[in-house]
Amino acid sequence: MTPPATSPDRLRPISAATPSTVSDATRAAPPLLQVRRLTRHFGGLIAVSDLDFDLQRSEILALIGPNGAGKSTTFNMIAGTLAPSAGEILLEGESVGTYPPHRLAALGVMRTFQHNCLFPGMSLRENVLTGMHGALQRPLWKVMLALRAQREAEARAWQYADELLEFVGLADQRDQPVATLSFGQGRLLETARALAGRPKLILFDEPAAGLTPSECERMALILRQIARQGTGVLLIEHDMPFLLPLADQVVVLNFGQCIARGTADEIRADPEVIEAYLGSRHGAADPAKNIPASTGSANVHPPSADSVDNRPAVASTVSGATSGAADA
Repeated sequence: MTPPATSPDRLRPISAATPSTVSDATRAAPPLLQVRRLTRHFGGLIAVSDLDFDLQRSEILALIGPNGAGKSTTFNMIAGTLAPSAGEILLEGESVGTYPPHRLAALGVMRTFQHNCLFPGMSLRENVLTGMHGALQRPLWKVMLALRAQREAEARAWQYADELLEFVGLADQRDQPVATLSFGQGRLLETARALAGRPKLILFDEPAAGLTPSECERMALILRQIARQGTGVLLIEHDMPFLLPLADQVVVLNFGQCIARGTADEIRADPEVIEAYLGSRHGAADPAKNIPASTGSANVHPPSADSVDNRPAVASTVSGATSGAADA
């Protein structure tokens, strides 16, 4: 199955010259996500202090910084697994800082994890379907009677799961158990499962960690294509050659405070960022390497517009996480 693309653009190699996915009209619109004076204390430890940033639709925003900088704490507050001590989180203008993960998932906030959180005894298709559980819930009597509407809803869900697996390059393995996947393939499957929730915003926690160079390349192409379709992407990442050519905006944290924000070029040239985190290797004197051109992902397309319009509105199971003071 090769679903048609939603636009003439196909997945193409990402480089420092790749134009932003954020149009001028989108930049002028109200932000998808607004973080205002976000703060989190753990006893006397201030993990995050007065953090502010905006994320637009179709934008890729990266949180970077050394270990313990407050990145994962920020992620967990946005994902609803950790309550802010102060400040506000707004999704499309709605204050969501006190919402639990399942409520955020229903609003279109999905996440993946630093370590793959999959169901190893299930097939790839079944794992993707878990991201649609909210839309597939029906009274037991309707399921037992197998009414036409129930059968049609399930058929659409299976079809969309197949399209998502093709989008991430796992269609040929759709009926295999997850236990047969490599770590990198598990990363791609988590991405497909998050997309099954019809997200407005996806949080990726170190998506390139543990991936081979070719898998990193494919993940970068997928993230850019997700953003092209209007989804906001917020990610934590330590792999600068992967991240800097990809991100539209970078926010740098150090000891819980924002020390810089801007484009990748601006961040690379910032003396405070170079000293605190990047070092000279990724600073202005030695820019991050571009991700190499792909030979295997040119024929990968996102699910068709018709599939997107007809797929069920769902909440994803990937929104829960264990919170804590430890930070990536």
